[in-house]
Order: sequence, then C-alpha cells, then structure tokens
Amino acid sequence: MILETHHNLLTAMSHETIEKSMSLIIEATKVYRLIEDGLSLGTFLMYVFVFINFLNLVAISVSNFSDTVVALRIISFIIVFAWTIGCFFHLTLKGSRLVDVCNLWKNLKQDIIKECIHKQAYSSEVVSHLLLFLETAELNLVYTGWGMFELNRSLLLSMVGAIISYSVLIITL
Repeated sequence: MILETHHNLLTAMSHETIEKSMSLIIEATKVYRLIEDGLSLGTFLMYVFVFINFLNLVAISVSNFSDTVVALRIISFIIVFAWTIGCFFHLTLKGSRLVDVCNLWKNLKQDIIKECIHKQAYSSEVVSHLLLFLETAELNLVYTGWGMFELNRSLLLSMVGAIISYSVLIITL
C-alpha cells in the first residue's frame, strides 16, 4: 500500500491521487487500531506471564517436592514458558516490522517531495495539496502492551537481559 501510494504520487500526481492516497493512509490506520485494540491486553499479559513462569521455574527448582511431582511441574512450566516466549518474540518481531514500515514511509515522503521539486511540472495548488497531505499523513504505528511498553527489538534485548541477570543471581544463591 505504501509503495503503491509512493508510485502513484510520483507518476500521476493530481487532486484525485492525493485524495486516494489519504484514504489509503486512513484505512491503514483504522486497521492498525483494530489490531492494536485486540492484541494490546493479551500482549501485556503475555509479557507478565513470561516473568511469572520464569519465577515459578526458579521456585520449583529450590523447593523440596518429591522427584516425580517436581519433574512433571518443571516439564509443564518449561513447555508453557517456551510457548509464551516464542509467541512474545514473534509478536515483538512483527511490531518491529511495523516500525520499519513507518520509517520507510518517512523516507518515501521525502523522496516524493524531492521528485516534485525536481520536476516543477505541477501547479502550485497541486503542490500545496501534496505538501499538506505529506505533512498530515503520518504513520506512527507501534504495537504496545496495553500502553505500558512498545513492542520493538530493544524490548527483546531488555527482557533477555533481565532473565539472564536474574538467572545468574538465583544460581549464585
């Protein structure tokens, strides 16, 4: 959609093309909002669940249960922990791709302005509408965990760092 909008604005710039491009941006934002509203709370709970499962695994490893009970609990919690980490990792990578798309749109907007200035074949009214469109057509789409954090690559690094730090701390105790 973004590349199509970029191509249309470079090849056939008119009031209709600008209007169509704006409607595409609005539709993309609406779809993003629907997805964000559906995933936001689940993402937050998944993040919390990762740490709860990690702490539960640590608690099991230091408790004095019988060997069969401990083995079953450890296996079940490792499976749930791995599943939760995998889903959270997958969602975070998808959130990072969304950030990359927003950055691509920023670069494409600059390219549209540069090409428009080089061509100088458009009326001032079309150029002013284009500049107004490019100023208002911001894509700031970021998946969040219920507004508490943003899903991006740096979140993964901090999460892995916290888990490793707590693991080392607990192992040394």
